[in-house]
Amino acid sequence: MATSLSTPPQRADTRQPDERAWDMETWERLRSAVERLRDDLFARLPPEPSLQDRMHSFLAANLHRRVTLKDLSRFVGYSEKYCSEWFLARMGEPFSSYMKRLRLERATRLLSSPGRLADIAETLGFHDQYAFSHFFKKATGVSPHLFRQGTGRAPRRPAARCLSGPIRRGCLDRREERG
Repeated sequence: MATSLSTPPQRADTRQPDERAWDMETWERLRSAVERLRDDLFARLPPEPSLQDRMHSFLAANLHRRVTLKDLSRFVGYSEKYCSEWFLARMGEPFSSYMKRLRLERATRLLSSPGRLADIAETLGFHDQYAFSHFFKKATGVSPHLFRQGTGRAPRRPAARCLSGPIRRGCLDRREERG
């Protein structure tokens, strides 16, 4: 039988009323002391991180892996559907876009350091530096090498290349502009 701190244990009592009053007062003091102790202990605990903080720290710490929405949902203890909807509502983008953006932000920081592209690719979870270079160039329009040089933009192809040889996509527009 479980007892509660809010009420003293019930039993047949043959004591005098003043003895019972003393026990009730003692019981109230004990209950109050336990509650103060509990409140003090909870106040000393660090605050629990928000769901957003937990998700972000998990994803940032696991960029070297190919983290899926399923992995994240298991970590935070919510369903995949809830996590997916949460990302759209709170972050304004799907989970996959958020992961790409997180990788890209980390890549730009790492490219500011003297590390090798192969090491950066491995750190970000790419199977080789070519996959990383393809991802980076597709996202930024600049290869990691050019980004590192600080140009900040992709080199422009000379128009002469489009005028010689077969017509490739994008060259027809330039021919019409010149013609």
